Amino acid sequence: MFNMHSNKGRKLIKTVMIVLLILAMVVPSIAVAFSLS
Repeated sequence: MFNMHSNKGRKLIKTVMIVLLILAMVVPSIAVAFSLS
């Protein structure tokens, strides 16, 4: 039971890391687009 819970937490952490990575790529390009306009 505890093992399942920690596995779920690991999946959540992985999802958060992916979202942060995508944001880290998207946010600078949005900032550049705003500064150019």
